[in-house]
Amino acid sequence: RQGDPRGLDMGERSVELFRELGDKWPLALALDFLGEVAREHGAVEEAAALHTESLSIYREIGNRWGIALELSHFAQVANMRGDFTGARHRLEEAAAIQREVGDKWMLAWTLHYLAVALSALGPHPEAWSTGLESLTLFREAGDRSGTAAVLLALARMALRDGRAGDAQSYAEECLAIATALARTPLVNAARDILTRIAASDGDIAPTLPELEYLPRPLSHSQPLAGGTEVDLSELTTRETEVLALLVGQRVEMLGAGDDLLRAAAKNFGSVAVLCEPEEYGELLDELERT
Repeated sequence: RQGDPRGLDMGERSVELFRELGDKWPLALALDFLGEVAREHGAVEEAAALHTESLSIYREIGNRWGIALELSHFAQVANMRGDFTGARHRLEEAAAIQREVGDKWMLAWTLHYLAVALSALGPHPEAWSTGLESLTLFREAGDRSGTAAVLLALARMALRDGRAGDAQSYAEECLAIATALARTPLVNAARDILTRIAASDGDIAPTLPELEYLPRPLSHSQPLAGGTEVDLSELTTRETEVLALLVGQRVEMLGAGDDLLRAAAKNFGSVAVLCEPEEYGELLDELERT
């Protein structure tokens, strides 16, 4: 149950017991669970350490399913770090294993995450083909939740590429499925895309078209929670230009969603968390006053 501390306590206790018993497969599962809890709470380094140990165990015992699972989860940690290239490599290895063992449902999720990582690196032809393959697998499995997630990702990719018609089609189908499933975050995200298209009369300019990749600005924000001074001189000229461009091109277009909001909220002492574009003006007024 979300927010119930007993789940975390039992997970930590299970890790202790499995270590004592020397039972490696359930130990790897328990470590994966704790890694996912840490990731959900924005504890990136803790999540990385837990998933690293779990992956090491799965490799040691030769459990291919577990290796693919951990590679996929570790890729999500890499995404939080802004390491989209690292995420891509782990997801590609996970997808290869899942094709080999015939795990189509897990493959569908891995391909979805891979499409998102490829898209984050800039306009990438494989992002579309990977996303569409994921969509096909989810449709074949009858997984409406997965289908809606992929449709939203495809809508965002189409919007970024200036393909308003495709973006609208994907967003409308996502909205219909998400509404039926009562998935509020997906409903709101799909409505946001449709609102932007309607406001532009379908004339959507591609966003970030000249970027070959996104840099790793998140790595410079990670020390904020601990009060560590951040040396802005470490930012390269290229990173500075991209950060400025992201602000100018509506940072809310990025698809990090809940993960980005959680990470920002945990740095509340140094980060202003905005959920809607309408809040920009209020923040600017506050900054001018203070």
